[in-house]
Amino acid sequence: MTDVLLQNEWAMLTKDLSVAFAGNDLLAHLESISVDYVDGTEAAAVRITPEKIETSQSPSRVSGRAKMGPIALIAGWHLPERRSHVDVSLKLASLAPGPVRLTRLAWELRVEVTSGETFAPSEVTWFRNGWQSWSYAGLVSAADISFPAPRLPFAYRIKEDPAIPRSRAAQTSDMVTAVRLGENAIAAGATQQRFFQRITIEPISSTVRLTLEIDLDDQPLQVGGELAVGGWQFEGARTATPLVRNWGERHACRTGHPSLVGWCSWYDRFRKITSDYIISTARRLASSPHFAGIDTVVVDDGYQDYVGDWLRPSARFGMPITRLGKAISSLGKRPGVWVAPFIAQARSQLIAEHPDWLLRCKGRPLRIGWNPHWRGAFYALDIANPQVIAHLQDIFAQLYAAGFRIFKLDYLFAGALRGDRAYHGAGRFETFARAVEAIREATGSDAFLIGCGSPLAPAIGRVDAMRLSTHTSYSWLAPRLLRWVTGDSELTGLYPSLRNTMARASFAGSFWQVDPDCLLLRQRRGADAAAEEEALMAAALIAHLGETIMLGDNLERWTDREARLIVELLQATGSNFWPLDSIDANPPEWGIFDHGGSTFAAVYNMGEARNMFSLSLPRLSDRMPIRSASPVTGQPVEVNDERVSIRDIDRHTHAVVQVSSHPAGPKQQSPPAE
Repeated sequence: MTDVLLQNEWAMLTKDLSVAFAGNDLLAHLESISVDYVDGTEAAAVRITPEKIETSQSPSRVSGRAKMGPIALIAGWHLPERRSHVDVSLKLASLAPGPVRLTRLAWELRVEVTSGETFAPSEVTWFRNGWQSWSYAGLVSAADISFPAPRLPFAYRIKEDPAIPRSRAAQTSDMVTAVRLGENAIAAGATQQRFFQRITIEPISSTVRLTLEIDLDDQPLQVGGELAVGGWQFEGARTATPLVRNWGERHACRTGHPSLVGWCSWYDRFRKITSDYIISTARRLASSPHFAGIDTVVVDDGYQDYVGDWLRPSARFGMPITRLGKAISSLGKRPGVWVAPFIAQARSQLIAEHPDWLLRCKGRPLRIGWNPHWRGAFYALDIANPQVIAHLQDIFAQLYAAGFRIFKLDYLFAGALRGDRAYHGAGRFETFARAVEAIREATGSDAFLIGCGSPLAPAIGRVDAMRLSTHTSYSWLAPRLLRWVTGDSELTGLYPSLRNTMARASFAGSFWQVDPDCLLLRQRRGADAAAEEEALMAAALIAHLGETIMLGDNLERWTDREARLIVELLQATGSNFWPLDSIDANPPEWGIFDHGGSTFAAVYNMGEARNMFSLSLPRLSDRMPIRSASPVTGQPVEVNDERVSIRDIDRHTHAVVQVSSHPAGPKQQSPPAE
């Protein structure tokens, strides 16, 4: 290649704005940049190619300014010294005689292999990161783009970004992706996010087209003004999983709260809870030595009259939630409460008194869907309305005053849906972020916020823990009837919860604590009930992650078996968990974690057959040199200079090996969770 603009030992940027990586044989070539906008009432779009970008060179940065009709694009390319990634920062400037509204900025990259290696489009795989907690996350193959998304429109809207058509959802990844082309991989990740950013992957012949899109959401741009819209980072290597992890570490923005260990009321009785049941459970937690490490009681859905009427108790519940908070505190446990702040049920007093608080789309209230647990429809609130925010702050201030310190914020995606912009010019990303910050202001610095059903990007740095999966369950997959009605096998279940959690655990050390949903140990009966080994594998992963651990069983029905298991799990929790192949395997198989001064590798067989699993030891080299491995869970282990292999792992079970000891650290007190 000639006409090099920037170069270090890891990457090279050429004059035609192609990027090559020393870590593999890929070339990413910028094909075009386009901006969509509205000028007055007329929709317009402009497109440029690298030949039309003027560049000026500095030791580590190339800046370009291109006139695009009434818009100027200002792009800065940065190649940090001795770093393997390339940064691009983006601004748009107005050259128009009047204000315009920006709708979309898109880059098209063509990625090709330069070594002569050939591959068919069907061989391309990529990491798909869904828009919110419940969206599918994991590997997608071009050979079979089957996608577990509901076929019912309202169910799709609850799980995926409705701005993305269902037909393109599997090829669209939120924030970040890593694409494998033969023996090479490239990652693209969002930076400096102020808007939703996503990547669409399209294999074409022997290349792959990446469309990197910033959803500008009708953002106004005034005469003579400039707007920083975000940026992208690119990195190449042979394996994909470390690329996603590296991207997250470079943008770490995690709160400093300690890990959360508690109990949640949802999975045993769903909405059929009473204040007596909650208090009885809190007493049991306070009195039994088995539960010495469990300090939090979270009251989930069912305490309120209707969704939206948070301080009005249901007839069944028997006590205002504010009184219950004080009762839980008196037993020495931290009270937590479930709130879905951005929605309201159709029959709620909130909607009856304030119908103007509903988010509207084309002038009509935005009905999200129908919930069988609530036996009714529910709507999105317009959180751009200052009155709505003031109301929510008052609710959360009263809950905080009643002793609640843990807030499970659910159905948060409703705060990031598109609607009429009646109150200010902020888009849905910024509006969502401001609303969560307002809740944080109302609850104090010692409050712990859990995001659930939440768009991931605008919650970074604003919540303490994030649900990274669909709902767990007492079954491996969703019940057959639910799968048949919705067409989605992954609305609930141990398997989708495990896979999504593993796929996104690379974000954990950077953005939030991982909330893998509740730990369910009590065995159930029935055709769809999970086998004991399936529940134990889920419990082991939760313990290995070692972050947000929440029991979900009716503790009064526990036997000595469950009581013994929880003691063992809480004594053997891990730390510094990383998935090793979450972007390279479907489902993910390997994770590594620390415990008691040693490092352990765990393999989770989520497949349907008994198998042997092998781990490349060089894959661990960024962590520490690995030269030995010894079994913890009993399966035969083989080690050579290159691989550690574990034989005879049954379907839906796991195995753990100790792979290395730290040079120094506390003496190991107990083995990791089995």
